[in-house]
Amino acid sequence: MPCTRFLWLASLLIFLLTASSALAETPKKSSGFSKLLAERGFRSDTDIGGGPGSVALDQSKVSLCYYILYLHYDRRTFSWNQMEHLPFGNGRDEPWHNLDQLTLNLRYAANLSAKTKYFVSLGVSECFEKWADRLHDYNYIGGFQYKIGETSQVLIGFAAWDNPVEPFIIPIVGFQWEPNSKPGDPGTGVSATIGYPRTNVNYRFNDRIEASLGIAMDRVMYKLSEDNTARPGGYVELFDVYSGLYLNYTPIEDLTLVFGMRYYTDRSFRLYDRDSGDRTEYQINDGWGGVIKLEYAF
Repeated sequence: MPCTRFLWLASLLIFLLTASSALAETPKKSSGFSKLLAERGFRSDTDIGGGPGSVALDQSKVSLCYYILYLHYDRRTFSWNQMEHLPFGNGRDEPWHNLDQLTLNLRYAANLSAKTKYFVSLGVSECFEKWADRLHDYNYIGGFQYKIGETSQVLIGFAAWDNPVEPFIIPIVGFQWEPNSKPGDPGTGVSATIGYPRTNVNYRFNDRIEASLGIAMDRVMYKLSEDNTARPGGYVELFDVYSGLYLNYTPIEDLTLVFGMRYYTDRSFRLYDRDSGDRTEYQINDGWGGVIKLEYAF
Protein backbone atom coordinates (compact mmCIF):
# COMPACT_ATOMS: atom_id res chain seq x y z
CA MET A 1 0.00 0.00 0.00
CA PRO A 2 2.80 2.57 0.73
CA CYS A 3 4.18 1.95 -2.78
CA THR A 4 0.74 2.54 -4.25
CA ARG A 5 0.37 5.79 -2.33
CA PHE A 6 3.78 6.93 -3.61
CA LEU A 7 2.74 6.21 -7.20
CA TRP A 8 -0.51 8.10 -6.65
CA LEU A 9 1.34 11.15 -5.30
CA ALA A 10 3.89 11.01 -8.11
CA SER A 11 1.08 10.81 -10.66
CA LEU A 12 -0.62 13.75 -8.98
CA LEU A 13 2.53 15.86 -9.24
CA ILE A 14 2.99 15.05 -12.94
CA PHE A 15 -0.70 15.72 -13.54
CA LEU A 16 -0.57 19.15 -11.88
CA LEU A 17 2.57 20.20 -13.74
CA THR A 18 1.13 19.13 -17.10
CA ALA A 19 -2.33 20.59 -16.56
CA SER A 20 -1.14 23.88 -15.07
CA SER A 21 1.24 24.44 -17.97
CA ALA A 22 -1.49 23.76 -20.51
CA LEU A 23 -4.10 25.85 -18.71
CA ALA A 24 -1.72 28.80 -18.53
CA GLU A 25 -1.75 28.86 -22.33
CA THR A 26 -5.53 28.36 -22.63
CA PRO A 27 -7.69 31.45 -23.27
CA LYS A 28 -10.27 31.80 -20.50
CA LYS A 29 -13.92 31.85 -21.53
CA SER A 30 -16.52 34.00 -19.86
CA SER A 31 -18.56 30.91 -18.94
CA GLY A 32 -18.46 27.13 -19.09
CA PHE A 33 -15.30 26.58 -17.05
CA SER A 34 -17.35 26.08 -13.88
CA LYS A 35 -20.34 23.81 -13.34
CA LEU A 36 -22.82 23.04 -10.61
CA LEU A 37 -24.47 19.64 -10.74
CA ALA A 38 -27.25 18.40 -8.46
CA GLU A 39 -29.01 15.05 -8.55
CA ARG A 40 -31.83 13.38 -6.64
CA GLY A 41 -32.69 9.72 -7.19
CA PHE A 42 -34.39 6.73 -5.65
CA ARG A 43 -34.52 2.93 -5.80
CA SER A 44 -37.83 1.28 -4.94
CA ASP A 45 -38.35 -1.05 -1.97
CA THR A 46 -37.06 -4.53 -2.86
CA ASP A 47 -36.44 -7.78 -0.98
CA ILE A 48 -32.99 -8.83 0.25
CA GLY A 49 -31.92 -12.47 0.07
CA GLY A 50 -35.37 -13.64 -0.94
CA GLY A 51 -37.18 -11.50 1.65
CA PRO A 52 -39.36 -10.64 3.35
CA GLY A 53 -36.84 -8.14 4.75
CA SER A 54 -36.40 -5.30 2.26
CA VAL A 55 -34.82 -1.91 1.65
CA ALA A 56 -35.50 1.28 -0.32
CA LEU A 57 -32.88 3.89 -1.16
CA ASP A 58 -32.87 7.66 -1.68
CA GLN A 59 -29.75 9.26 -3.12
CA SER A 60 -28.64 12.90 -3.29
CA LYS A 61 -25.56 14.21 -5.11
CA VAL A 62 -23.97 17.64 -5.43
CA SER A 63 -20.88 18.42 -7.50
CA LEU A 64 -18.98 21.65 -8.04
CA CYS A 65 -16.52 21.80 -10.90
CA TYR A 66 -13.91 24.52 -11.49
CA TYR A 67 -11.56 24.07 -14.44
CA ILE A 68 -9.82 20.76 -13.62
CA LEU A 69 -11.06 20.52 -10.02
CA TYR A 70 -14.18 18.50 -9.10
CA LEU A 71 -15.64 18.38 -5.57
CA HIS A 72 -18.38 15.80 -5.19
CA TYR A 73 -20.67 14.83 -2.29
CA ASP A 74 -22.98 11.80 -2.38
CA ARG A 75 -25.42 10.70 0.36
CA ARG A 76 -27.44 7.47 0.28
CA THR A 77 -30.30 7.13 2.75
CA PHE A 78 -31.73 3.65 3.41
CA SER A 79 -35.27 2.78 4.55
CA TRP A 80 -35.52 -0.77 5.94
CA ASN A 81 -38.66 -2.88 6.27
CA GLN A 82 -39.27 -6.05 8.33
CA MET A 83 -35.81 -5.82 9.84
CA GLU A 84 -36.41 -8.96 11.89
CA HIS A 85 -36.21 -10.91 8.61
CA LEU A 86 -33.01 -9.32 7.30
CA PRO A 87 -30.10 -11.78 6.84
CA PHE A 88 -27.75 -9.37 8.70
CA GLY A 89 -27.97 -6.98 11.63
CA ASN A 90 -29.60 -7.61 15.02
CA GLY A 91 -33.20 -7.74 13.75
CA ARG A 92 -34.25 -4.62 15.68
CA ASP A 93 -32.10 -1.67 14.61
CA GLU A 94 -31.29 -0.37 11.16
CA PRO A 95 -28.06 -1.95 9.83
CA TRP A 96 -27.18 1.59 8.66
CA HIS A 97 -29.20 4.68 7.78
CA ASN A 98 -26.92 7.07 5.85
CA LEU A 99 -23.79 6.27 3.85
CA ASP A 100 -21.73 9.25 2.65
CA GLN A 101 -19.00 9.77 0.08
CA LEU A 102 -16.88 12.91 -0.30
CA THR A 103 -14.62 12.98 -3.38
CA LEU A 104 -11.99 15.35 -4.74
CA ASN A 105 -11.00 14.79 -8.37
CA LEU A 106 -8.57 16.38 -10.78
CA ARG A 107 -9.55 15.82 -14.41
CA TYR A 108 -7.80 16.92 -17.55
CA ALA A 109 -7.90 16.20 -21.28
CA ALA A 110 -5.80 17.56 -24.13
CA ASN A 111 -4.99 16.93 -27.79
CA LEU A 112 -1.91 14.96 -28.71
CA SER A 113 -2.52 15.46 -32.42
CA ALA A 114 -5.33 16.41 -34.80
CA LYS A 115 -6.88 12.96 -34.29
CA THR A 116 -5.70 11.85 -30.85
CA LYS A 117 -6.66 13.12 -27.40
CA TYR A 118 -5.75 11.83 -23.95
CA PHE A 119 -7.75 12.08 -20.73
CA VAL A 120 -6.71 11.52 -17.13
CA SER A 121 -8.35 11.76 -13.72
CA LEU A 122 -6.91 11.38 -10.22
CA GLY A 123 -9.08 11.37 -7.12
CA VAL A 124 -9.46 10.48 -3.49
CA SER A 125 -12.70 9.63 -1.69
CA GLU A 126 -13.71 9.43 1.95
CA CYS A 127 -16.50 6.83 2.27
CA PHE A 128 -18.19 6.38 5.64
CA GLU A 129 -21.19 5.72 7.85
CA LYS A 130 -19.68 8.03 10.48
CA TRP A 131 -16.88 10.49 9.71
CA ALA A 132 -14.69 9.19 12.54
CA ASP A 133 -14.59 5.75 10.86
CA ARG A 134 -13.98 6.24 7.15
CA LEU A 135 -12.44 4.48 4.18
CA HIS A 136 -9.80 6.18 2.00
CA ASP A 137 -10.33 5.21 -1.63
CA TYR A 138 -7.89 6.39 -4.31
CA ASN A 139 -9.01 6.31 -7.96
CA TYR A 140 -7.26 6.65 -11.29
CA ILE A 141 -8.73 6.98 -14.77
CA GLY A 142 -6.75 7.35 -17.96
CA GLY A 143 -7.00 6.69 -21.65
CA PHE A 144 -7.07 7.92 -25.23
CA GLN A 145 -9.63 8.99 -27.83
CA TYR A 146 -8.84 8.54 -31.50
CA LYS A 147 -10.89 10.03 -34.35
CA ILE A 148 -11.53 7.61 -37.19
CA GLY A 149 -13.62 10.01 -39.24
CA GLU A 150 -15.41 13.32 -39.09
CA THR A 151 -18.18 11.92 -36.88
CA SER A 152 -16.68 8.89 -35.08
CA GLN A 153 -14.00 8.09 -32.53
CA VAL A 154 -12.84 5.17 -30.42
CA LEU A 155 -11.93 5.23 -26.72
CA ILE A 156 -9.59 2.96 -24.80
CA GLY A 157 -8.29 3.23 -21.26
CA PHE A 158 -8.71 1.97 -17.71
CA ALA A 159 -10.23 2.90 -14.36
CA ALA A 160 -8.80 1.71 -11.04
CA TRP A 161 -9.81 2.02 -7.40
CA ASP A 162 -7.34 1.39 -4.59
CA ASN A 163 -8.51 0.81 -1.01
CA PRO A 164 -7.43 -1.45 1.88
CA VAL A 165 -10.27 -3.93 1.33
CA GLU A 166 -10.66 -4.85 -2.35
CA PRO A 167 -8.81 -2.83 -4.99
CA PHE A 168 -10.03 -3.39 -8.54
CA ILE A 169 -9.45 -2.25 -12.11
CA ILE A 170 -11.73 -2.25 -15.16
CA PRO A 171 -11.12 -1.50 -18.84
CA ILE A 172 -12.65 1.46 -20.64
CA VAL A 173 -13.54 0.74 -24.26
CA GLY A 174 -16.00 2.52 -26.48
CA PHE A 175 -17.07 3.76 -29.87
CA GLN A 176 -18.64 7.21 -30.24
CA TRP A 177 -20.77 8.06 -33.25
CA GLU A 178 -22.19 11.56 -33.82
CA PRO A 179 -23.18 11.72 -37.50
CA ASN A 180 -24.79 15.16 -37.35
CA SER A 181 -22.41 17.00 -35.03
CA LYS A 182 -20.35 20.02 -35.95
CA PRO A 183 -17.78 22.00 -33.93
CA GLY A 184 -19.74 23.69 -31.15
CA ASP A 185 -23.03 22.17 -32.32
CA PRO A 186 -24.15 18.60 -31.43
CA GLY A 187 -26.74 18.71 -34.21
CA THR A 188 -30.01 16.79 -34.28
CA GLY A 189 -30.83 13.14 -34.83
CA VAL A 190 -29.18 9.96 -33.54
CA SER A 191 -25.85 9.65 -31.71
CA ALA A 192 -24.39 6.86 -29.61
CA THR A 193 -21.59 5.76 -27.33
CA ILE A 194 -21.27 1.97 -27.34
CA GLY A 195 -18.87 0.43 -24.85
CA TYR A 196 -17.97 -0.58 -21.32
CA PRO A 197 -18.70 0.34 -18.53
CA ARG A 198 -21.32 2.66 -20.06
CA THR A 199 -23.46 2.64 -23.20
CA ASN A 200 -25.83 5.37 -24.41
CA VAL A 201 -27.98 5.85 -27.50
CA ASN A 202 -29.35 9.38 -27.93
CA TYR A 203 -31.80 11.22 -30.15
CA ARG A 204 -31.70 15.03 -30.22
CA PHE A 205 -34.95 16.60 -31.41
CA ASN A 206 -33.67 20.19 -31.37
CA ASP A 207 -31.30 22.41 -29.38
CA ARG A 208 -33.53 22.09 -26.28
CA ILE A 209 -34.73 18.47 -26.10
CA GLU A 210 -32.87 15.17 -26.24
CA ALA A 211 -33.92 11.63 -25.30
CA SER A 212 -31.44 8.89 -24.37
CA LEU A 213 -31.39 5.21 -23.48
CA GLY A 214 -28.44 3.88 -21.53
CA ILE A 215 -26.94 1.15 -19.36
CA ALA A 216 -24.24 1.55 -16.70
CA MET A 217 -22.88 0.04 -13.48
CA ASP A 218 -22.43 1.47 -10.00
CA ARG A 219 -19.97 0.18 -7.40
CA VAL A 220 -18.89 1.86 -4.16
CA MET A 221 -17.50 0.72 -0.79
CA TYR A 222 -18.00 2.30 2.64
CA LYS A 223 -16.44 1.96 6.08
CA LEU A 224 -19.02 1.04 8.73
CA SER A 225 -18.95 2.51 12.23
CA GLU A 226 -17.64 0.69 15.28
CA ASP A 227 -21.17 0.39 16.70
CA ASN A 228 -22.72 -0.90 13.47
CA THR A 229 -25.05 -3.86 14.06
CA ALA A 230 -24.25 -5.68 10.78
CA ARG A 231 -20.43 -5.59 10.77
CA PRO A 232 -18.93 -3.51 13.63
CA GLY A 233 -15.94 -1.63 12.21
CA GLY A 234 -16.33 -3.50 8.92
CA TYR A 235 -17.17 -2.52 5.37
CA VAL A 236 -20.07 -2.69 2.93
CA GLU A 237 -19.83 -2.64 -0.86
CA LEU A 238 -22.90 -1.70 -2.93
CA PHE A 239 -23.16 -2.93 -6.49
CA ASP A 240 -25.80 -2.73 -9.21
CA VAL A 241 -26.30 -2.46 -12.95
CA TYR A 242 -29.00 -0.17 -14.27
CA SER A 243 -30.64 0.70 -17.57
CA GLY A 244 -32.42 4.00 -17.97
CA LEU A 245 -34.59 6.13 -20.23
CA TYR A 246 -33.91 9.87 -19.94
CA LEU A 247 -35.28 13.16 -21.20
CA ASN A 248 -32.80 16.07 -21.30
CA TYR A 249 -34.28 19.56 -21.44
CA THR A 250 -32.26 22.77 -21.89
CA PRO A 251 -34.65 25.69 -21.23
CA ILE A 252 -31.90 28.31 -21.42
CA GLU A 253 -28.27 28.32 -22.43
CA ASP A 254 -25.96 26.64 -19.88
CA LEU A 255 -28.85 25.05 -17.92
CA THR A 256 -29.88 21.42 -18.47
CA LEU A 257 -32.52 19.39 -16.63
CA VAL A 258 -32.63 15.59 -16.83
CA PHE A 259 -35.61 13.39 -15.94
CA GLY A 260 -35.15 9.63 -15.98
CA MET A 261 -36.56 6.25 -15.04
CA ARG A 262 -34.23 3.35 -14.28
CA TYR A 263 -34.42 -0.40 -13.80
CA TYR A 264 -31.81 -1.90 -11.45
CA THR A 265 -30.50 -5.46 -11.83
CA ASP A 266 -27.60 -7.59 -10.57
CA ARG A 267 -27.81 -5.84 -7.18
CA SER A 268 -25.96 -6.87 -4.05
CA PHE A 269 -24.59 -5.87 -0.64
CA ARG A 270 -21.16 -7.30 0.15
CA LEU A 271 -20.27 -7.17 3.84
CA TYR A 272 -16.70 -7.49 5.13
CA ASP A 273 -15.41 -7.76 8.69
CA ARG A 274 -12.97 -5.20 10.09
CA ASP A 275 -9.84 -6.96 8.77
CA SER A 276 -11.54 -7.57 5.36
CA GLY A 277 -10.80 -11.27 5.68
CA ASP A 278 -14.41 -12.47 5.67
CA ARG A 279 -16.87 -11.48 2.92
CA THR A 280 -20.57 -12.33 2.74
CA GLU A 281 -22.67 -11.33 -0.26
CA TYR A 282 -26.44 -10.75 -0.19
CA GLN A 283 -28.45 -10.50 -3.38
CA ILE A 284 -31.13 -7.81 -3.76
CA ASN A 285 -34.13 -8.24 -6.03
CA ASP A 286 -34.41 -6.21 -9.22
CA GLY A 287 -36.40 -2.99 -8.95
CA TRP A 288 -37.38 0.36 -10.43
CA GLY A 289 -35.95 3.77 -9.67
CA GLY A 290 -35.86 7.31 -10.93
CA VAL A 291 -33.60 10.35 -11.12
CA ILE A 292 -33.76 14.12 -11.61
CA LYS A 293 -30.59 16.07 -12.47
CA LEU A 294 -29.68 19.71 -12.85
CA GLU A 295 -26.52 20.97 -14.55
CA TYR A 296 -25.61 24.66 -14.72
CA ALA A 297 -22.50 26.02 -16.37
CA PHE A 298 -21.18 29.46 -15.44
